[in-house]
Amino acid sequence: MTFRSAALALLVCGCVQHATPKVTVAAALPRAQAPVAVPEPEEDFGCGVYAKGGASENPEAFRACVRRAVMEEPVCEDGGSPDLATLELAVVMIDGRGGPPDIAGARSLLAACFRDVAVEEVLAHADAKEKNPQAPPFETCDQFAQTTFASLACLTEHVQNEKAWLARQRRSFGSSLERPAFDAAARAADAWAMKLGEVDYARYAGGTMRNSAAEARIFEAMKARRERLDRIRAWSPNTSTDEATTREQLGRAKRAILEDAEPEVKKALDAEEAAWLAYRDAEVALYETLHAGARTSVTNELAAARAEMLCEMGGEP
Repeated sequence: MTFRSAALALLVCGCVQHATPKVTVAAALPRAQAPVAVPEPEEDFGCGVYAKGGASENPEAFRACVRRAVMEEPVCEDGGSPDLATLELAVVMIDGRGGPPDIAGARSLLAACFRDVAVEEVLAHADAKEKNPQAPPFETCDQFAQTTFASLACLTEHVQNEKAWLARQRRSFGSSLERPAFDAAARAADAWAMKLGEVDYARYAGGTMRNSAAEARIFEAMKARRERLDRIRAWSPNTSTDEATTREQLGRAKRAILEDAEPEVKKALDAEEAAWLAYRDAEVALYETLHAGARTSVTNELAAARAEMLCEMGGEP
């Protein structure tokens, strides 16, 4: 799957009111356990919402959910690399998270799989836990999803979890002015995040990690925005943001990104800027529903955040 098709599948409108009704529940297991729904029953955000740090963190539900996903088809039937759900199930079995430890069962689960770097990492973790049950557990899929395929799936899981957080935050914007502004800003933010990812996708043309690099950029943008939204009601102007400094920083970042770049990179950067302007205006409008007169300060803060992100992309300080 190309980055564009993967991103289109992931970055649907952040507003979930039009999604097909669906509830993600824990898999049927021998032990009695009530199903647990994801934050918004209108959309399936995947098992990652139950993982450590997820929007609905629940070890039992996560273990049941990934077990259900693994049971849908034979594990590594062709002797290939395991998918992320298989790796995650093996890890929670090793760590005894959401159920009793079962290191032997985890090894058996991976027995038919190609021993790629991700499998080796999980099996090494099994050895460590067997020798010392107090050895630290794996907290996130980033610690073991080290193949290109698994790392992209791990990033996808993070993106879906950000969408779950966004759905939860949406509930707090309930007035006739706030909710439409929130939805418009969410749509614009999704569109900008995709275009930002496409800049990295163009920059890494021909590379095996271009999809992962692009998806990581999308996740970074979504996470940063979620952190800003967490503080939006307590927002106050940041007087340290200097417009001239931001413009200079942005110029340096663009020059660094475009240095020796292919024409596709410039096209992607131009598209990113257009999408960002639309997002900026929508986000400012959202802030103004809560803070009258916020336009100038919020505009400067968003510009500074974008400049910093582009500087990271271009390797500029």
